[in-house]
Amino acid sequence: MSAVLDTPVANVERTVGQRRAAGVGLIVAIFVALAVYIADTAPNVTTGAIVVVLLLLAFHRVLLSWQTMLIGIVLVIVLIPIRRYTIGGGLPIALEPYRILIIGIMIAWVASLVVQPATRFRRTGFEAPVLAILGVMLLSMVANLPRVTAPGITSEVVKTTTFFLSFFLVMWFVSSVVVRRQLLYRLVKVLVGAGTFAALATIYESRTGYNIFSHIPMLHMDEAPETFIRGAGLRAYGSGQHPIATGAAFVMLLPLAIFLYKLTSRRWWALAAVALLLGALVTQSRTAVVMAIVELIAFAFVRPRETRRILPLLLPLLLVVHVVSPGIIGSLKNSFAPSGGLVAYEEGGAGTEGSGRLADLGPGLHEWQRQPLFGQGFGTRITGAENPKANAPILDDQWLGVLLEVGLAGFCAFVWLFVRSIRKLNRFARRDRTAHGWLLVGIAASLTGYAIGMATFDAFGFIQVTFLVFILLGLGAAALRPDRLNAA
Repeated sequence: MSAVLDTPVANVERTVGQRRAAGVGLIVAIFVALAVYIADTAPNVTTGAIVVVLLLLAFHRVLLSWQTMLIGIVLVIVLIPIRRYTIGGGLPIALEPYRILIIGIMIAWVASLVVQPATRFRRTGFEAPVLAILGVMLLSMVANLPRVTAPGITSEVVKTTTFFLSFFLVMWFVSSVVVRRQLLYRLVKVLVGAGTFAALATIYESRTGYNIFSHIPMLHMDEAPETFIRGAGLRAYGSGQHPIATGAAFVMLLPLAIFLYKLTSRRWWALAAVALLLGALVTQSRTAVVMAIVELIAFAFVRPRETRRILPLLLPLLLVVHVVSPGIIGSLKNSFAPSGGLVAYEEGGAGTEGSGRLADLGPGLHEWQRQPLFGQGFGTRITGAENPKANAPILDDQWLGVLLEVGLAGFCAFVWLFVRSIRKLNRFARRDRTAHGWLLVGIAASLTGYAIGMATFDAFGFIQVTFLVFILLGLGAAALRPDRLNAA
């Protein structure tokens, strides 16, 4: 039967059928475009949908591959600001681009796992702590049923829980799709390339005040961009939700740029690393600076000799920072040494939205002692002054937030996830002295920086940088399978 299907006649018939389908699709798209023009109903959304349909008709084999979809997820997360745009202006439902893309791809992937034997699920090696996290999330809700089922809370808990599950799904998707070393390195290049473009745009924003990511065509701006000031200078934030999150994202991509330079010896990857560091600094984020220092220490722990060679380059790099963005170094210095001292500054305003990072530590720990094991219930702490359902202040300490929501059990489960992945990556990196080993130590450094940085901002509230963490976990899992990865 298969021989008959593969005959030249069958191939011709199949080609003719594909051309007819493309022709019909083109005609339908033209008529829909005319109808939209006449009715003037959601023209941006419909035009965008037509463009997508036509692209799928023309390049469906390439565009509908899992690898292309994964690259699409990366590009959308890095380059399209989250909580700034929606698709669906004038329609009953408006969703953010990343939500539409991830929901669609995850549904297709899970369905393919069920019905397509060729689609395989590949474990990451981090399943034990992940399952512990998921189990504690469930137990925290069961232990706090009255709070979870309170009016107005249940829907928020369901939304938060299902959304958080998407982080783990993306991690498993990355781990399962990346089965070739060539694809692994290509995805790292896409991450660094997109991040470098965003960093250059953020540097431009810091000099001109113009954010190119606030003027994306064919998307409906759901939330007007904010202006952040520190001292007398503008805090740029490019495609991120906030300068802190943008700086954290650039710093997390920095070790990947170093790996690419080690892999290819191409100078533009070294320049990309410089651009990412500059992009992080112009956000004037202390969190980004702390994360960068932690990553440097993490590199020194595994690659001490190579790290010592990099240290002399820091002085001319500071000169470049001063030339590109005058005043940034002084502004960052003042932010670390404010009037009255940093500790006193961070202890001010306990219990308010603008409270310092240390101000909520004592009250938060006192609140945690009431429900120490499983916390108050995952997703039950609703923050944000603009949210009418808000019942808790924003905490600039994600570890404290984890402790309050899922208790000591959840805190330990999240620590387990980071410790296990970082230790495993570093252990293999010490054995691998090739360029691939630099990828392992780079991912480990990024995860270490994020884990420490969680103590200085509400990390899970910033979706872009948290998705990057789980993408890196998936890439790390793939990179740890050299026996299964075909060499490039």
